[in-house]
Amino acid sequence: MIGNKWDPVTSHDSAVSVARLLPSSRLVSSDGWGHTALLTSACVDNAVYDYLIHPLAPAPKITRCRGDIQPFAPSPSTH
Repeated sequence: MIGNKWDPVTSHDSAVSVARLLPSSRLVSSDGWGHTALLTSACVDNAVYDYLIHPLAPAPKITRCRGDIQPFAPSPSTH
């Protein structure tokens, strides 16, 4: 299960709820923006690819990721 914190279509809270309903599930929680988290965060991508390549490997119940692009982050100082 992948939940994107700032998804305007499918809420992060819903992803958390569904993950709780599925006892053997894993949740990848991203603080990214938009409707999709895949291809917006190397952390999310790696978690998904690891699962696809090794679906039976142990994984944390929750993986917390940061989106690589944060549209409202402060700009780096130019001074």
